[in-house]
Amino acid sequence: MIQSFLQYIRYEKNYSSHTVLSYQTDIEQLRDFIITQKGGFDPKNLTSDELREWVIALMDVGEKPSSVKRKISAVRSFYKFLNLKNLTDNNPTLKIVAPKVPKSLPKFFYEKDLDNCLEVSEKNCNFEGVRNSLIIELIYQTGLRRSEVANLEDVNVDVINRQLKVLGKGNKERVVPFGRGLAEMIETYRAKREEEVKVNTTKFFVHQKGTALNPMHIYNVVRKLMGAVTTQEKRSPHVLRHTFATSLLNDGADVKAIKDLLGHETLAATQVYTHASFEQIKKSYQQAHPRGEKEKEDTMEVRIQSIHFDATEKLQQFIEKKVNKLERISDELSTAEVILKVVKPETSENKEAKITVLAPNTEFFASKVCDTFEEAIDLCVEALEKQIKKAKEKK
Repeated sequence: MIQSFLQYIRYEKNYSSHTVLSYQTDIEQLRDFIITQKGGFDPKNLTSDELREWVIALMDVGEKPSSVKRKISAVRSFYKFLNLKNLTDNNPTLKIVAPKVPKSLPKFFYEKDLDNCLEVSEKNCNFEGVRNSLIIELIYQTGLRRSEVANLEDVNVDVINRQLKVLGKGNKERVVPFGRGLAEMIETYRAKREEEVKVNTTKFFVHQKGTALNPMHIYNVVRKLMGAVTTQEKRSPHVLRHTFATSLLNDGADVKAIKDLLGHETLAATQVYTHASFEQIKKSYQQAHPRGEKEKEDTMEVRIQSIHFDATEKLQQFIEKKVNKLERISDELSTAEVILKVVKPETSENKEAKITVLAPNTEFFASKVCDTFEEAIDLCVEALEKQIKKAKEKK
C-alpha cells in the first residue's frame, strides 16, 4: 500500500522527488513505531488512539510542532489515497488535531548586508568566487528555491532575453526575468567556467571538477557568504528568497505577480509576505502620522562622466551605490559629480576618479588614482566620509 501511494503522488500528482522521499520517511516512521508497539502494521486497522500515541511519542523526543504537523499531513494524504482507491474505509486521521505552530514572519536580509556580501565575494576572482557571487545575486534577483538553482539547466539561462526557464514544484515550468547586471555576471561566470572547468553535466552551476552542484551545496554557499557580513541566525537561500519577495512588495509590486514569480500554487502562500513588509508599514507611519518624521523624498543625484571611454553599466551601478551611502552621514547632500579618466595608459595605476559632492554653502572633494576604478571610488568615498563627518562636528 505504501509503495502504491508513493507511485501515485510521484507520477499522478507530480510531486517532487524530495517531497516523495519526505512522505515515505514519515509513513515508514509511523509503520515502524506501530510494529514496535503492536507487533504489526495494517493501515486498514490503525486506530486514532494508536496514531495519537505516535504523535505524543514524537513530541516527547523533541520533534518541533512544525515537523509533527508535516508528518500528520503525510499520513492524511496516505489515507486519502487509500479511501480514493477503495482500499479501506478507515481513516484514523479524522480525529487527530495537529499541534499549533507559532506563526513567525519570514526573515529577510538588509540590502546593505547583500552589498557587503558581494563586495567580499567579488574580491575572490577565481572560478568558485565568481560562481558563488552569482549564486547570491541570482537568488536575490529571481527568488528561486535552492533546488531550482541546483537543477537549473544551462540551456534555460537566456542572457539575450534576460530570462530563466525554471522547473519548480510539481514539475511546473515558469519563466523568471532578470536584469542587465545579472546578465553580465552570468556571462562572466560562463567565460570562467569555459576557461577553467571541464564540464560533464547539462546543469548551469557546477563544481570545479565539472559535476553539478546539489541543493545542499547551494545552501552552504549562501550560509557561509552571508555569515561573513551578518550575525543573523537564519542565513539560508530561503531567506534570500524572502528578501526578493519583500523587496518587490516594498517597491509596490502586485502580490499576484510575485506569486507567479515565486512559483507559488496559491495566493495564500504569497500573502505571508504582506505581513513581513515592515518597510512599507514604516513608510506609511512616517508619511501619515503627525509625529512620524516624514522622510525626505529627494535623494542625492549622482552624475557620472567617463572621459575617452564608456563606463559599463555595472561600474555605474557600483559608483551609485557607493556614493549614495554618503547620505547616511548627512541628508543635506544634493549632488555628486563623478569624473572617471584613464591616465598614462602604459602604467598599472592609471585609473583616476574624482568626486565632488555639493551641499548647502559648501562642497566636498576627493581624487584618487588606482589599479581599478572600483578601488579609486572606494578610497574617494572613504575620504569624503571623513570630510562630511568633520563638517557635521563643527556645526
